Amino acid sequence: MLVVALAIVDFLTSRVAERTHMNSLQRELFEKARMLSHVPPAAKVPELEAFARAADARLTLIARDGRVIFDSDNDPERMENHRNRPEIVAALAGKEANSIRLSPTMGISFLYTAIPVEAAAVIEAFAGPCG
Repeated sequence: MLVVALAIVDFLTSRVAERTHMNSLQRELFEKARMLSHVPPAAKVPELEAFARAADARLTLIARDGRVIFDSDNDPERMENHRNRPEIVAALAGKEANSIRLSPTMGISFLYTAIPVEAAAVIEAFAGPCG
């Protein structure tokens, strides 16, 4: 009986800790994305990279048509269109959003966060692995 009770307590404690961590991570990513949203519209690639490093975040700027304009970690010319990603769809509609989904590049789940901005259409930041 004691073993079963301890197993249940352990399971519930793990779930609460995981949920608390995920909520904290979501808040942190939204804060970083909001901070990065103040990047001047005329900023050049070195400035954008410096902003991303200062925020300790990956920064992706996405145009209204879903094209990646800038990415602090990858060549945007080699990246697929982002227009159908759930967090991008929401951000293009004017809402802050996030989603946990599989990275096509890495093959593991990440937490993606996107917010609408004037300089581009969307800023996306993410952390992983999640899930």
